[in-house]
Amino acid sequence: MSNRKCCICGNSDTYVDIDGVAHWLKEYNERKVFTGRYICTKCNSEKRNSDKNSYANLIKSMTKSRIGDLSIRDNKGKGLIGEAVIAKVRGLKILGIETGNINYEFDLSIDKEYGTIQSKLRMPRYGDWEVHLEKHNFDVLFISCVDKNMENIVRNYAVHKNELKGLTGITIPGNPLPSRGSKWEKFRIEEKPTEI
Repeated sequence: MSNRKCCICGNSDTYVDIDGVAHWLKEYNERKVFTGRYICTKCNSEKRNSDKNSYANLIKSMTKSRIGDLSIRDNKGKGLIGEAVIAKVRGLKILGIETGNINYEFDLSIDKEYGTIQSKLRMPRYGDWEVHLEKHNFDVLFISCVDKNMENIVRNYAVHKNELKGLTGITIPGNPLPSRGSKWEKFRIEEKPTEI
């Protein structure tokens, strides 16, 4: 029995195979250098499953999309609808479909006018549309605001990434106060409701 402990949970237990061999995984830093610490199989599995870009989650998302197990109500389904609308109007390709990976890092092929587009399709929440941003790996954020029944796109916005510096999310008010207005209204690009 070794004196190893998991650097995440602190336990000295890990998976032991039928031959009695304990399985520990080496921890590596961002430069891929071994830190001298080890991770138990349980923590390694939890860590992999929490990473949306992990191999296991990649396979899960690819399988879900290929067997038609997407709904227009879940985030991936809504995301694909938003991407499809922009792709059709702008003449672009949906990279998640092209690559067979709906978790692909970029939504659409490069647009001549807007560059790299991040697409967000949002339903109203208490009358407002909320957009959360994980990464700012885009040039322009396109926001398609749909009605509560998800039948029509009632507003569209194109916001340059420079306007979003330091922000992890924005809220587009459904009915901004006349005295204050909304900072985001100057980025509105479509007035006429569009049927989905």
